[in-house]
Amino acid sequence: MRATGEVEARERFFGAPAGVPVDVGVARAAGGLARRHRAAHTGIDDAGCLIAATARMRDAELLTSNVRHFPMLSDLRAAY
Repeated sequence: MRATGEVEARERFFGAPAGVPVDVGVARAAGGLARRHRAAHTGIDDAGCLIAATARMRDAELLTSNVRHFPMLSDLRAAY
């Protein structure tokens, strides 16, 4: 049997909404992230900035296999 924490984490992940709307606040936050980080990290695209801003504004945990795409999230760790 799997640890309770692992089961709960999986249920939270798969029970997450399929889509999250981007509002003006998220768009502005994404623009701010782009201005602050693109000069030093040329691989950051608009989608990455929107994803990071959405996670930050919703206080959501972001899971990714490529942490380098999100240098603006200092506490981010690889999903596995």
